[in-house]
Amino acid sequence: MAQGNASKKIMVLNRLVLGSSITPLQALEDFGCFRLASAIHDLREDGWIISTNTGRSKTSHFAVYSLDMIKNKNRIKTYIKQLEKKAKS
Repeated sequence: MAQGNASKKIMVLNRLVLGSSITPLQALEDFGCFRLASAIHDLREDGWIISTNTGRSKTSHFAVYSLDMIKNKNRIKTYIKQLEKKAKS
């Protein structure tokens, strides 16, 4: 994965770890991420359990991704500890 894509993957993961869901439009507006599905695929390959639901607007259907907070509980704790360690150094 290219460096820019890796940083977008991290931004998506950070959003999900905070308990928020994310849609392709939010990823584009917030992070400039045109390929949210690719970032989600990579996160799943890394072992994160992410659910996909379908959102609807008046004219379209779209993916809504969220992190399974219970099944990822230990991963989330480890991830937050890594972030805290980075912040201190």
